[in-house]
Amino acid sequence: MRSWLCGIPLVMGVLLGGFAAHAGEQEHGDGLGHRHHASLFMGNTYSTEKSDNALSIGFDYEYRITKWVGTGVMYDYTSGNINAHVAAVPLFIHPVENVRVYIGPGLESKKHEEHGHTSDAEEFLVRIGVMYDWHVMERYSITPTFEVDFVDGEQSYIFGVGFGVLF
Repeated sequence: MRSWLCGIPLVMGVLLGGFAAHAGEQEHGDGLGHRHHASLFMGNTYSTEKSDNALSIGFDYEYRITKWVGTGVMYDYTSGNINAHVAAVPLFIHPVENVRVYIGPGLESKKHEEHGHTSDAEEFLVRIGVMYDWHVMERYSITPTFEVDFVDGEQSYIFGVGFGVLF
C-alpha cells in the first residue's frame, strides 16, 4: 500500500506538468506577477484522536500555474502529545484575489507506543484548507491559514499564520 501512496505525488506531477507546459506557452504579460510563493508557518493543531492541542510549525511552497490554479508542497511538524509529521501535495485554487483554497493527498507519520514498544506508523491523509494572503511591499506576505486533515476516520484542525516571500 505504501508504494501506491508514494506514487500519488508522481501522478499529480505528471498531470500538472501538462498544465505547466501549456501555461509556459503564454506570454509573460499574463498578469500573474510572481509565480512562486514560499512561507514558514506557525500555529496550533487540535487533534480529535488525542483531544489535545499542540504547537505546529512548518512550511509551504506554491508554484502558480495559471491565474486560477497552482500546485506545491506542504510540511508540518506538530509537537506535544500529537507528535506528528505531515507532508502533503496540494492543488491550490484562487477563486478571488489573495484567497487560496486547496485540497491534497499526503502522509502523516507518528510514533506509536504499545506495551512499552515504540514504532513508526504512516497513514494516508487528505488535507483541505483556506488561506488569505496580505501582501506587504509586493514581495512578502502574511497569511492566516485554516486547514483540516482527514486521517483514518479522525480529523485534525490546524490554524495559524504564515510569513512568506513571493518570487
